[in-house]
Amino acid sequence: MKISRTYLILAILLAVLAFVLVVLPTTTRKKEMKPEKLLTEIIDPARFLHPDLIAERLINEDPSIQLVDVRPNDQFANFTLPGAINIPLAEIGKEDWEGELNQNQKDIILFSNDDLIADQAWILCTRMGYKNLYVLKGGLNQWYKNIIAPIEPPETAPKEEFDLYAFRKAASLYFSGTNSVSTSGTDKANVVVKKREKKAAAAGGC
Repeated sequence: MKISRTYLILAILLAVLAFVLVVLPTTTRKKEMKPEKLLTEIIDPARFLHPDLIAERLINEDPSIQLVDVRPNDQFANFTLPGAINIPLAEIGKEDWEGELNQNQKDIILFSNDDLIADQAWILCTRMGYKNLYVLKGGLNQWYKNIIAPIEPPETAPKEEFDLYAFRKAASLYFSGTNSVSTSGTDKANVVVKKREKKAAAAGGC
């Protein structure tokens, strides 16, 4: 007998909530969000931000964004996104990281290889009452597909798809370290992609 999609999703949510209750430190549970409110937050897709939006904010050097790589230290050391800090999932509940994760001034963008682990981190942080939390939709896998290696649309595609492709190609050159390139001629022509000087790697990175 087939298990309905709704039942499966509900079972996963309940399992995640059980996981959250187990891993949260006792000191944190005093201020944690009520489970019913957390469920309301979980079903809201607004927490997911598309790679295109993140790429644009990074290109424009948006100071109100902080990327948080929740993968293990070794994966972070091999590759991560520009300006990201590393807070592995297992360390999310530690008070040492509260200042980095619980902010009013910045949008905290959590990411992992896909969005499964990052979403668990989002649930943990949201349960602890942290604000301005988001998840990179599709994680680094989707980032690579959309930003690093975008596929050119077919000739019959609408202009909007070619505009998006032009932006992604320019962003690909930007993030791969190629010199200045512009998206002129597209709807995103106001985004000029320039190569920035490399900054020192974040602690724990390479």
